[in-house]
Amino acid sequence: MTTAVCAAMFFNGNHRKACDYMKDHNLIPNMLEKSRLNRGLHGISMLINNLFHQIGISLKEMSDSTEYLLDSFPVPICDNIQIFNVKLIFSEEYRGYIASKKRYFYGVRVQLLTTKNCRGVLQYARTCLHAW
Repeated sequence: MTTAVCAAMFFNGNHRKACDYMKDHNLIPNMLEKSRLNRGLHGISMLINNLFHQIGISLKEMSDSTEYLLDSFPVPICDNIQIFNVKLIFSEEYRGYIASKKRYFYGVRVQLLTTKNCRGVLQYARTCLHAW
């Protein structure tokens, strides 16, 4: 999990660069290869989701605010022109439209719920785009 967090924070989600960095600086001397790391992360994905949910509940209980902010943003896998090359997702329900940029894309939409003073993310959800 440490490598995944490092990849997300410092290497734009690139696990290979994060693995190389952690190994080169002896932070994790016996670093797993990228494919083995990805299999491990997929194996604990439900644990990560549950942990994130529990942190959100704790933040909500600590907050005295009753006003919340809801935001959503797209996470494109590729632009509309490259959809026929995508091997990750095969369904048409992941095709969406970004109105502010006036372009189509293929991916998911993330929804975030936070307090009015932005003291942390309370909940998040990844959704398919056909509902939008």
